[in-house]
Amino acid sequence: MSKQGFAAACLICACTRHAPTTQDSGAERTTPHLEPRGAVARVVERGTAPSAASATPSPTVDGGAPAASLASAGVASVPRGSRRSWGGNGYTKRLRLDANTLTYCDDRGSRAVDLTSGVERAHDGACPNALEERNRDCGGIDFISEVREPGPDDIIDLTNGTSIPVQGFIHDCAFNRGILLIATGMQVVAIDVKANRQVVKGKDGGDQVALNETWLAWAEGKNVFAERR
Repeated sequence: MSKQGFAAACLICACTRHAPTTQDSGAERTTPHLEPRGAVARVVERGTAPSAASATPSPTVDGGAPAASLASAGVASVPRGSRRSWGGNGYTKRLRLDANTLTYCDDRGSRAVDLTSGVERAHDGACPNALEERNRDCGGIDFISEVREPGPDDIIDLTNGTSIPVQGFIHDCAFNRGILLIATGMQVVAIDVKANRQVVKGKDGGDQVALNETWLAWAEGKNVFAERR
C-alpha cells in the first residue's frame, strides 16, 4: 500500500471510531406500578400522585426489584396456618393489625412486628396508661344481634335466628372475610360463620384479638400470637 493510501485508511478508521452512534429506542416501555395494600418493611407508602415534573421511579430494594413485588413475595413465603409468638414485658394492650404489621403496647412502650420477617422493633405509637375497652359485645358486626350471658358461657345470637355458643365470657371479638375471631377467658376461637365451624387457636384464653385479610392475631397476658390465614 502507498503512503497516500495508508494515510487515507487511517483517517477513515479514526472517523469511524469517534463518530457518535445512534440507537433505535423502539416503542416506549413502562413498568406498571405495584401498590402494596399497606405499609410493609422496606416499602415506601404512596401519598398523593406526584406531578410529571417531580415524579420519581417506584422504590426498589436490593437487586433493583420493585419493593412492592418483594413485599408481596414476602407474605407469600409465609405458609398459611404458620404461627409466630412474642413475649412482652408486662401486660400487653392495644393490639392492632395494619397490613403485615402487628403493633401493641407493653411496659417498654409501643412495639411493632413485621409479620413477614418476624422482626420486632420499637414503635412510635401512643400507649395511654388507661386500659382499652375491647369489643366484648361483638358490636359493629352486622350479622350479630346480641351476646347473652345465661350462665358461665356466653352465647352469640345471629340475625338469622341461629346462635353460636362459646366457652367462657367474651373478652374481645372481631370479624373479617367470613371469620369471627373471639377471645374468652378460656380460649381463643376462630369461627367460620358460613360453615358454622369452630377452630380453637388458643387454649389458655385471651384478652385481645385482631384480624385482617392475611393474619389472625391475639394476646394473652404477656404473650402475643399471629397466624397466617
